[in-house]
Amino acid sequence: SRVGSRGAPPRCKMSTVVWVVEGPPSTEIIRRALYSAVVTLTLGVLGSTILPVPWAFANLGILPGVAVMAMVAFVNDCTCCMLVRASAITGKFGYEQLAEHVGGHRAKVLAQVSLILLLYGTLCGGLAFLADVSRIMILKGAQPEAAWLDTAGTTGVAGMSDEGHFASAALGDSTATAGSWGEDLLALMRRDGRPVMLVVVATILYPLCLQRHIRQFERAATVGVVVVVVLMSLIISKAVSEGFPAIASGELPLWGFHKGGGAKLPEAFAVLGFAFYMQPMLMPLLAEMPHGESGRRVSETSVHIVLYGVACAAYGTVGVFGAALFGDATESNIMVNDLLPGRPMATLALYMSLVCYLCFGMVTTHYALRASIEVLLVGPGVPLDSIRRTITTTCILLMSLAVACTFPTAAEKIFAVTGCTAVCLVCYVLPVYIHLKLRSMQRQAQKAAEQTAYSRCSEPELFILPAPGAAGVSQQLHATTAHTPLARSQGFAEQPELLQPLLAEAVQEELGSSCSSWVSEQVDAWVLPMFIILVGVGCSVAGLYVGAMDILASWQKSGGAQ
Repeated sequence: SRVGSRGAPPRCKMSTVVWVVEGPPSTEIIRRALYSAVVTLTLGVLGSTILPVPWAFANLGILPGVAVMAMVAFVNDCTCCMLVRASAITGKFGYEQLAEHVGGHRAKVLAQVSLILLLYGTLCGGLAFLADVSRIMILKGAQPEAAWLDTAGTTGVAGMSDEGHFASAALGDSTATAGSWGEDLLALMRRDGRPVMLVVVATILYPLCLQRHIRQFERAATVGVVVVVVLMSLIISKAVSEGFPAIASGELPLWGFHKGGGAKLPEAFAVLGFAFYMQPMLMPLLAEMPHGESGRRVSETSVHIVLYGVACAAYGTVGVFGAALFGDATESNIMVNDLLPGRPMATLALYMSLVCYLCFGMVTTHYALRASIEVLLVGPGVPLDSIRRTITTTCILLMSLAVACTFPTAAEKIFAVTGCTAVCLVCYVLPVYIHLKLRSMQRQAQKAAEQTAYSRCSEPELFILPAPGAAGVSQQLHATTAHTPLARSQGFAEQPELLQPLLAEAVQEELGSSCSSWVSEQVDAWVLPMFIILVGVGCSVAGLYVGAMDILASWQKSGGAQ
């Protein structure tokens, strides 16, 4: 919503979710904006990241996993709030515009390159992951259909011909051919998930990506949240019904690190380290939120709710219960584990809903990528017409599909190095840099304003407190303040002793507030930024190590095969 200076009643555009409001936004608009932001950011944060979280907990242990998860959530919450406040102060709603505002053209280019690299890599990896999930869906959920096709193509047709109640042998031959063709198609989809992935992209992902505003994904995001809740409920009920087998057997430690998971700790740390980032999806959303102080508050509230109330709850629940259920057998994709044994139709329905959920998550990634490309090509603030939106969306998906289809198993490895580097810059380094530069600019502006105000002050009523311990402090204070016009009007000139307790209290409050503000300023200026950078660099180093080891193993395997 957009807030003007006139106090007219709110006006809403019913064709989109972007409201044009003149005057302070109403409570209903704030609530709607909060709900829309929460469900949209939830889908952007969770995405496919929720599926490897149980594997990370299984290799870290329960308490270390929870500790790492809470630390990463706190750091991402801090950087998201830094961006929200910087956007509210500067009026810039794009990552690139913010970077340029505080750091010039070089910072803008760095932000653009990092954003496009991160989002394009994420989209390619998401499509490759979608193909893998589609393959597993057919492999686990389409077995009864394959048996039916086999029966209909052979014995079933022969039996009908023997009884003489059905079609001729020619019809039986055509049915057998159709059954054989269907079985061959199922066999292909069990080996390769790309055909199903292409169908899903054309029918679900592409129409959603053509939407103009990110908050138009509200309904799809709500469906995605429901899918996550169903998955959480399934894992919880199964773990409880089986009595937490991995914890009961001692395979999964509660308080310490997993004894046999030392070699997998970097990858487990990287999984949780990149599970909470939503900064690229947050920035385009800010342009569609209410402006002003109310918009800042609702944006920060949505960030807190999503990171602490949704992401931590979802990751913690799926991670702890999933690891407690499967232990060392937990796969890097929890859906590879048998969640519904002996129930192929239910498995097929679960996987179909999960495929839709993955598409919904990629929509937010695509929207952020499209926004960055639009800024790069035509600049910020240029209206996005339907023709350019269609062309840009089509080109992005085709380029991403080209990578995912060409390297269906190596896409995640290819973008591991670039993704880790870009995540570190976009989610940790650049927000801290923007925050510190804005602080410095604000201090300089405040200092200049104070100097201007002091130079214009002609009344000798303002005084400077003498240094602590100086001789005659109380006498100086009395002499300075007791004869100001305000003091004379209150009767303090005739009875200066009345000022003593007031002055003592004022001095104590000033000293106390100065001390607390100094500590707060040091934490805000040094401790918190350094902690954020440390966590971000640690996550990136762990991810780079895992990516390098995967690439090295692939090279060694290909060399051994030759």
